[in-house]
Amino acid sequence: MNQHVIAKCKATGIPTNMGLDHVGIVVPNAQEAADFLMEVFDAEFDWEVKRDPQPTAGERGWSAIFDVHPDAYMPHVIMLKCGDQALTQYVEIFEWKSPDQRLPDGKNNWHKFSDIGNSYISFTVKDLNKVIAHIKEQVIPKWKGTRLIQDPPMQFPLRGEICTSTFLVSP
Repeated sequence: MNQHVIAKCKATGIPTNMGLDHVGIVVPNAQEAADFLMEVFDAEFDWEVKRDPQPTAGERGWSAIFDVHPDAYMPHVIMLKCGDQALTQYVEIFEWKSPDQRLPDGKNNWHKFSDIGNSYISFTVKDLNKVIAHIKEQVIPKWKGTRLIQDPPMQFPLRGEICTSTFLVSP
């Protein structure tokens, strides 16, 4: 891509954008998800908020803002740092409870990859074979419901190189 195209793209985007800061994910159990990411991927705890069921989303005004059930509440939010960049690479984990909450379908009660709203986190590693061996020996036996989706990993061309990738379903 030439500089003119890059400059034109940047000029039409959000002014002063510095890049992705964090990704938010709703999970069934925030503490379990945080524990998993901290142990398995060396994420670092940054901060958390714990809330009682009262006031509800409706009482807080969140029902209208976030389009959630008025009796919903968010008992736990945890922010994790997932890398060594100063301003980026965070995952914010939300645990919501709601009377109209739908649990995902599929294996281990998780979203199918084709579902709207499905999400995942991607990590770059130096040696995928070492990672897979570690996951099989240390992670899968310890974390119930954890499994590799692609074993052996898939390979595909990406940005002029061969990318090797696998997916790990986790709590």
